Amino acid sequence: MTDIWFGERDTSYILSAPYRVCVDILLGKTGANRAFITRKLNIKGNMPRLLKTAKATDRLVALLREIPT
Repeated sequence: MTDIWFGERDTSYILSAPYRVCVDILLGKTGANRAFITRKLNIKGNMPRLLKTAKATDRLVALLREIPT
């Protein structure tokens, strides 16, 4: 992460999903990219651009897994 902000900000896309889907992604039961393709993870924005950055998405999920909860 290189930037932190509070409030709203223009973005290229917005991801949303039910809690269970997010947990499955973070536990490694479902891949983030598979969730995109099967529409378990909702995308508002440019889906082809998001799929083009699949490696970055995998890295983000890996970093999120390291956060102690």
